[in-house]
Amino acid sequence: MKQNEYHSNFYALSSKQYYNFSVILPVNEEFINNSSIDLQLNGLFDIILLQTSKDKIEDLSKVIQDNLGLKFNFYTQQENYDYFNEYYFSSLKIIAIVTTILLLIVTCLSVWSSLVSIRLMIKDFTINLLVGLSYSKLRKIFYGYYGILFFINLIVLFFITAYSRYGNWLRKDASFVTYGLFGLVGMDWFALLVVLISDIIIGIIIVEIMLWRIKKVPISLGVLQ
Repeated sequence: MKQNEYHSNFYALSSKQYYNFSVILPVNEEFINNSSIDLQLNGLFDIILLQTSKDKIEDLSKVIQDNLGLKFNFYTQQENYDYFNEYYFSSLKIIAIVTTILLLIVTCLSVWSSLVSIRLMIKDFTINLLVGLSYSKLRKIFYGYYGILFFINLIVLFFITAYSRYGNWLRKDASFVTYGLFGLVGMDWFALLVVLISDIIIGIIIVEIMLWRIKKVPISLGVLQ
C-alpha cells in the first residue's frame, strides 16, 4: 500500500482512517467462527452490503434481531451522503461565515490600529522623510515588520498542527497515525498555504493603506510645529 493510504468513514465523511499500522487479515468463515463476540459485533456496525435488494436487507435485519436481539437499520450510501451533507455543510457554512466576519474584524482593527499609530508618530515619519527616507524604503520596512509578525504566526500554527499529528503517535492511535515531513500530510500543508496567502493579502492591505495615509500628509516643517 502507499504511504498514508486511507479511507473515508462512510458515516462521517470528513473523517479519515489511515492504514499505516493496519493488519490485513482474510475474513472467511473459519476466521468468523473463531473470533470473539466483540469483534463480530463491531464487524456488524461496519458491514457494507453490495448488490442486494430492500427485501434481502430486511431479512438480514430480522436474522440479526433474532440472534442478537439488536435492531439494525441499514441505509443506502446516498442516504448517508444526504444525512451527512444536511448537518455537516450547514455547520460548515456557519463556521465559514463566522471565520470571514472575524477575519474582516481583525483586518479592520489592524488597519485602524496602524492608522492611529501613524497619527501619533507623524512627526517621526516627517523627520525621517525630510532627511532622506523614501516611500519605497518605508514600504520595505513596513512589509518587513508585518512579514516577521505573519511568519511567527505561521510558525506557531505549524507547531500546533505538528503536535496534533504527533499526539496520535503518543496516544498510539493507529487509525490516525500519519507519516510525512514533521508528520504533516498534504491537507495540512495546504491549510498552512491558505493561512500564508491570507496573511499576505492582509499584510498588503494594511501596508498600502498606511502608505496612502502617510502620503496624504504634506512633508514640511509646519507638520513638526
